[in-house]
Amino acid sequence: MTLARQQDELKRIPLLEQNIARLEKRLGEEEKGAAEARQARDTALEKAEILQAELERVQGHYVALESLADTLRIEISAHEAEISRLMSEITEMRHDRKDATARYNELSTQLTAAQTKLKSETRRNGELQQKLEKLISELSDAQEKLERQNRHGDGALMSADQIEIARQNAALREEMATLAARMVAITAEREGPDSPIHKLLKGTALTEKGKGKKNKAPKSLATRIRDMQ
Repeated sequence: MTLARQQDELKRIPLLEQNIARLEKRLGEEEKGAAEARQARDTALEKAEILQAELERVQGHYVALESLADTLRIEISAHEAEISRLMSEITEMRHDRKDATARYNELSTQLTAAQTKLKSETRRNGELQQKLEKLISELSDAQEKLERQNRHGDGALMSADQIEIARQNAALREEMATLAARMVAITAEREGPDSPIHKLLKGTALTEKGKGKKNKAPKSLATRIRDMQ
């Protein structure tokens, strides 16, 4: 190598040293930047892990909330169905209460009418019993009087017209007595076993038995009534 060339090389050494110094400085800056970048990356990774964990926690909480929401929806549906059933029962109970009130009012009216009718029937039965006793007594007296007249007659002969009139009168009395007995018997049957007519007939039968009856004597009204029963 020539001296001139060596001198040129020596002259370039300071420049090269400057370039090396500049490159070392730049390399240091780059290394510093890389270190800062690595630190920032590590920090970012840590934050990402934290955020991932938080995301997973939130997702788990969201799933739990969804499950709870489904459960609440089911419970709400069940409660709504129960409320609907109870409302139907309340409506039905109100309807039943309305019917029961109407039925109670109807029965109360019927009871009042029945009590009024019972009082009227009781009073009417008492009046009928008195009338019946009077009628039977009058008929019995009339029959006894007729029997006495027949027994103690003067025995005079009657004409054919008188005999016919007497026969017609006897037939008429028989028919009237039969009709009266039939009416009383029908009344006793309608009133039932508690009718006062039965007691009255029983008492009349004992009276007739005590007096005794002739074979030819006409039947009393009480006897006719008993024969129809």
